[in-house]
Amino acid sequence: MGNKNRNFTLVDLYCDVTELLVGSSGRVNYGILRVVSELAIEMGEIEPSINFVAFSPRSNRFYQFDSNFLLRQYVNSHQAMRSRKTWTSMLSLVSDFTRGKRSALFRQFGRPLSEMSGVLFTAGRPRLSAQYSAVAAISDGKVRLCTLIHDLIPLHALRGNRTNRFDQQFQHDTSKLIRNSVAIIANSHFTAAELDKFSADNILPSLPKVHVVQLAHEFKKPMDSSQTEPPDENYFLVVGGSIGRKNLECVFDAMRIIADRGDAVPKLVLAGRITKRTWAYLKRAKYDSIRYRTQFFNNLKQAELEALYSHACAVLIPSKIEGWGLPAGEAMWHGTPVIAADIPVLREVCGDYGFYFPPGSPQDLSRQIQRVLKNPGRIAQAGRDISTTRGRLRTWKQVAEEVLNVLETVR
Repeated sequence: MGNKNRNFTLVDLYCDVTELLVGSSGRVNYGILRVVSELAIEMGEIEPSINFVAFSPRSNRFYQFDSNFLLRQYVNSHQAMRSRKTWTSMLSLVSDFTRGKRSALFRQFGRPLSEMSGVLFTAGRPRLSAQYSAVAAISDGKVRLCTLIHDLIPLHALRGNRTNRFDQQFQHDTSKLIRNSVAIIANSHFTAAELDKFSADNILPSLPKVHVVQLAHEFKKPMDSSQTEPPDENYFLVVGGSIGRKNLECVFDAMRIIADRGDAVPKLVLAGRITKRTWAYLKRAKYDSIRYRTQFFNNLKQAELEALYSHACAVLIPSKIEGWGLPAGEAMWHGTPVIAADIPVLREVCGDYGFYFPPGSPQDLSRQIQRVLKNPGRIAQAGRDISTTRGRLRTWKQVAEEVLNVLETVR
């Protein structure tokens, strides 16, 4: 239910959907795109006065889109990861948009805004949002910017000697956003603590008021049907895994340890965009004994991802660091046990219902995997326990409500 005490007017609440239009220039950032789209739709349903806007750097102005048409077009494509067909059509529109050639669609659904005043909420990537964080309306206070921070992972590299241009640009963009925001929303208590830490160390500037709005566990029921069947045997699922921060190498090593013990190697399913680096890593000779047990599912629809979540023995989340951890929450939403790296934010997402291991210990992960295989009754009970908590798991509507409550405080 919406907050009946809110008093947003038709012109004073804006939600930035630039991320949905320009995304990652063909490389879809599933986590952030998912958050932006889900929040925009839920906020629009709760607060009808909201205005959806996107920023064009070329014209240095915002464009407004009436209704949720463009948002629903993207979300209802039911793409969990990359969709070349959908994305190509989106990029075609963006190309017209950024060149100032408004297509029939933009003439019908969008219009340039000459003036803005009120509260602007953004959950996009810092690189996009920083482009407009110092425009005149924001600089002179007519528009009060409220920014959702997803994570501060690139800033950790600034403490060492391996910084690169991306890390430095991230610091610049995030600092610029913070300076021009009247309020910050952290997507977890962990991210809020990170903000405080980096600000205290002068890696980030002084902070405005920081509010914590944890993200959702909810995985909305897809409207399409699955065209891909899950494996017809027990399998463990990794969603969006990669070598490095996502620590997929720990999973490979855990599977190799199981093989070296002489035990049967369980099926490993990797869902999401598989990078050349991941494939090259798995082709190393030491993984010869497990490579044949690894199955890739790329370019998944939401319904196909739902099927993989629902039939998995457990979902593996080996990440060394996260801002929230959408796959962990989504697995719980399906009643599927989560075997997660023992880091603060995944404790925040899974609580007492996760099975944890030190992220640097593939030996411990291998033991957790074998416990699942050797104790099906225990894992079935864990799934039932998780399912009973469904009513206490966070929904996207709840997240949107809490964001709107924050925006009310800054208007």
